Amino acid sequence: MVGSASLTRELLRAGLVDELRIDVMPVMLGGGMRPLEEGELERLPLEKIGVDEVGPRTTLRFRVR
Repeated sequence: MVGSASLTRELLRAGLVDELRIDVMPVMLGGGMRPLEEGELERLPLEKIGVDEVGPRTTLRFRVR
């Protein structure tokens, strides 16, 4: 699923996510949105399952337990 920060939060809170893929890109101008509220990421039971780098993009993959 690719979606907005609010959709991601709703699906995580409902327990409907089994894997997260987070793309990190360098930004010269502008900014991004937080997919989770302050402190929510620390409470998620995540297991890192992979890191992929393609050009300037780094994809972090986590299993949600």
